[in-house]
Formats: sequence, structure tokens, C-alpha cells
Amino acid sequence: MKIDLRHCRESFFREAADSVSQIEAGLAAIAEGDSSPQVLNAVWRASQSLEGMAGTFGLIETAEFAHAMSRCLVEADRNRVSLLLEAVAVLAALLDSARLGTASPGNCRAVRVGLNAARRPAPPDPASPTELRRHDAEVFLQGVQPAMVVEALNQLAMH
Repeated sequence: MKIDLRHCRESFFREAADSVSQIEAGLAAIAEGDSSPQVLNAVWRASQSLEGMAGTFGLIETAEFAHAMSRCLVEADRNRVSLLLEAVAVLAALLDSARLGTASPGNCRAVRVGLNAARRPAPPDPASPTELRRHDAEVFLQGVQPAMVVEALNQLAMH
């Protein structure tokens, strides 16, 4: 069985667009006063899924941004909705820049700083997803290419 990385990448961007739409819809509901656990959980799950998918494809900046956004979502309320809506727009722009191979949006860092400042401080987590993704990225930079891993898995599947 051969895995087509182009197909996987195209699927990722389709799924990512769906996640962004789910986040936007949930934030719109929150802005209108519906901060029910169902809405908050749906938005948080979509953000977490996007974070994981981006990390899987080595889009570290996008994964870290989604992580900062999901941390802020945990405490989402009407006062943070405008910041979160701005963050969703930046997240969509990050995905577009990754898909097109262009530079990241200029306001990415400022919005991420805003997201981090908007949440209550939490104790540091030495095994945070960000640190694990950085480790994974370092492994890939040392010569382990995702395409090589997929090819090795394809070889194993044939035997």
C-alpha cells in the first residue's frame, strides 16, 4: 500500500478549513451569549484537532498558535471573543501561508502574545505539546524525513 503524501496534505488543509469554520461558528455563538459546555467543548476540540494535525505535518508555528488559542479558549467568555475571532483569522492566514508556501502573517506574533496574556497563568508543564513538537521537529531536522518514514512503512506493509 503506497501512501500519497500530496493527498494527505490536501486532506489536511480540507480538515483544517473545517476546523476553522467550527471554531468561527462556536465563537459567534459565544458572542451571542451561548457559553454552554457543548459550544465551548466543540470549539476547544476543533482547536485541539487543528493543533495536532498541524504538528503532524511539521507546521510548528501553526500548531503553537492553535495551542495558544486553545489555552485561551478554556477560559473563553464574551470579553475574549474579539481576541479569539482575530486569532481565528490569523490561524486561517497561517494555514493559507503554509498551503501556498508564503510568509506567515505579520500580526501572528502580536496576536499570540495577546492570547497568552489573556489567560490566567498556569504552572509550567515540562512535557507540554509545544516542547514535544519542538523535539519532533529537531529529530526531522537531523535527517529523518517524514517521506522516508512513510516509505519505510510502505515497505513494511508490502511484506
